[in-house]
Amino acid sequence: HIQPDLPFRRRLGEPAIPQTHAFLFGSLLRDPLWLRRHLDIEMEPDLIRSAYFEKLYSVRAQAGRFIYELEIHSGTPAGEGSLFRESMHHATGVDYPQERRLMDIPPWFKGATNLSAWNLEAGLRRRLLEEFNEDWFRNPDAGEFLKACWAGGFSEALENVAQKWGSSTREMTPLIEDFHQHLT
Repeated sequence: HIQPDLPFRRRLGEPAIPQTHAFLFGSLLRDPLWLRRHLDIEMEPDLIRSAYFEKLYSVRAQAGRFIYELEIHSGTPAGEGSLFRESMHHATGVDYPQERRLMDIPPWFKGATNLSAWNLEAGLRRRLLEEFNEDWFRNPDAGEFLKACWAGGFSEALENVAQKWGSSTREMTPLIEDFHQHLT
């Protein structure tokens, strides 16, 4: 649904924006109403909580990778992996082998992209719920809203997109509130 007359560069843009949409549609697999209506699956509350714990672990692991990446790109010597191991242990509570640093860090600060996208997704989903109700995914107006979001491509500044969707690029409040809602 991107406008066809946009230059190719404007179609690419900020990678956190399309990742946000991917996370939004992935979040339906944790939505009991969507699962019941579309897959005829009754999810027990404990299974939903388990899915949110898995997501929480993924977010924390991505944060650990990002912290490690920031450290090594700021000139801190990476050493023999102890910095990676410490960053990951601090973020996840899991003892990661230091050798994983060679294969566990995605290029181009992908961890920052994912963290931004998870936060944007939480804000966007909250807005969809507030404006279009709990079954927003069935509401044609929500579809029109999402198509309008996609129409301009992905070149808009991330902070502008975040404000439109009820998120922030500086604070992780929507994501934290989403975890509180589903894990407490």
